[in-house]
Amino acid sequence: LPSLSSLSYLSRISLFLVTSPPSFWFAKRFPDTLENTVEMLKHTVRPIMPNARKRILGRRFTNTLLPLAIVWQVLNVIILTLIDKNISNEEIARHPLDNKYFFAGVVVMVVFQMIHMVVVVIASVKLAKQVLHRTATSSFLVQSYLSTVLLFAGVYTLLFRADKSAWKGIMEDKNDEASVQSNTYIAQAFAIMLYYSVTTMTGTGFGDIHPVSWYLYLIVTAQVGLSACNQGKKKKHKPV
Repeated sequence: LPSLSSLSYLSRISLFLVTSPPSFWFAKRFPDTLENTVEMLKHTVRPIMPNARKRILGRRFTNTLLPLAIVWQVLNVIILTLIDKNISNEEIARHPLDNKYFFAGVVVMVVFQMIHMVVVVIASVKLAKQVLHRTATSSFLVQSYLSTVLLFAGVYTLLFRADKSAWKGIMEDKNDEASVQSNTYIAQAFAIMLYYSVTTMTGTGFGDIHPVSWYLYLIVTAQVGLSACNQGKKKKHKPV
């Protein structure tokens, strides 16, 4: 049986009448009537449960999007830091993809960012629907925006780890063993890329960090486009 909290007032009364002791006496005298009542309850109760579950899951998703994104990226940085402990400082400074541990870190980052990207896409579609129906909340709008910022920070960190030469202005002084610490290298890179993602998303663009590879130009352009879309959603958004 479904929980009472998910039933309407009329359904609760009907359920009580069917399951109460007098109903067993009634069932012996009028079996057809009780069977019809049960069928009516099935058609009344069943549509309620899926909709209630959808609403609960949707509310949990919109309320925890940003905390989940933060925890996900922090977990990514922690795992990469543990992997980098198996690599010497000199090798980390060179970003050697032929090193199995360094390459494993790249693979881990790809998996983490792909999953985060799927979540952001789902959130963006859900937010677009809510904006069209004027049911979007300010909280979900902000969480979707900041989660996108974190996603691009993770993607930029991944691309920096895969190809350091594709960037200018980021950790250029860390080219030898003396200037690199494996315990903090990936955390520093993520912090810098988070700063770059924020400046790109907000349209600030100080110019101290910039990409030099064509594929990075495309990714940065995509982030700027998403930023413009978010600005459009804010204008259409009606607080609820």
